[in-house]
Amino acid sequence: MPSIKWNVLLKNPITLLKILILASSRSTLVLLARIIFPFRYRKLTLRNALGRDWIRTAFQANSDIFCSEPWRHGCQEVVLAAGVNDSSNQKSVVGGWIVPSTEVSELKSKDAVILFAHGGGYAIGHGLQNFSMFKRLTKKAKAMGQDIAFVTVKYPLSIKKRWPAQRDSFMAMYEWLLDQGVPASKIVFSGTSAGGGLILLAMLYIRDHTSLPQPRCAIPHSPWTDVTSVLTGIKGHPLLDTDYINTYYQNCGPMNDILRPEGHSSDTPEISPILAADVSRLPPQLIFYGDAEILMTDSTRWIKRSRDAGVRIDAFVGKGEMHTFSNGWPVGGKQTEEECDEAMLTYIFTELAPPV
Repeated sequence: MPSIKWNVLLKNPITLLKILILASSRSTLVLLARIIFPFRYRKLTLRNALGRDWIRTAFQANSDIFCSEPWRHGCQEVVLAAGVNDSSNQKSVVGGWIVPSTEVSELKSKDAVILFAHGGGYAIGHGLQNFSMFKRLTKKAKAMGQDIAFVTVKYPLSIKKRWPAQRDSFMAMYEWLLDQGVPASKIVFSGTSAGGGLILLAMLYIRDHTSLPQPRCAIPHSPWTDVTSVLTGIKGHPLLDTDYINTYYQNCGPMNDILRPEGHSSDTPEISPILAADVSRLPPQLIFYGDAEILMTDSTRWIKRSRDAGVRIDAFVGKGEMHTFSNGWPVGGKQTEEECDEAMLTYIFTELAPPV
């Protein structure tokens, strides 16, 4: 989950008041249940149970609280092309942002460049919604003696353009990085939720349809690998009670409908990497997922299929953690944030280290 955009809340005081009242009521019920039944087993810690209610309340009230452009970020934007979307008559820009702002010519000298795709079910979100995570990780990397940069992709949302516009935008930024002299051996693909699925689909596309080199490795966070509501059997799933995206089963079908290309069925592997006939010969991956998140099986199925196909997969399983916990607070607590940051950076620098 991206960080809170406080400016959105301050601009909408009535929404803020509604969130405070509803989330406080839900939190009171959680506390009462813990007092009345203190020894009942619960997957979520008290901190995460309370966090779940506040996050889902805020997210349902206004998704821009999390999935929007941060205020006064000052990030350097990269614009590759601009055109007109025929269906909406709105300009569509292909590009992204560099965090921290860096001269393009200096990217090739970085120790690692993380090409990042944001989440939001392909239907909402902004390339810089995880800005606080990018700043935090670049600062921690510097303390470890490593100089890294995030290049986050601006892809068109599915409400504006259907697939493969999202993959094409990601691929355009990857080719741009290669053209700037950044070697593939220094590039890491990473993404959250839908963005996690997008980077897997991009690697499959590179393997099957291009002569481009693969990135050195990939780090999906709670990846959405199965964009169907039919095959996942999600309705009635017990983890609906432990994750903040507990309306997923209601939204999955419509998100699939507006994303997939015309003439394709809902279970097309075009938008669901887990449904690909072959997942072999892909770069190594570190996959973060929580055992309390509704999309847990999207990760576990992908991990099993990949390992069976000979792909090297490492997994960081958050015990009692929700969707995208590895991106840090507010979904994950500060200790969890520290553990995930360390795991991600250690993985990157281990993978990118020259062979002995």
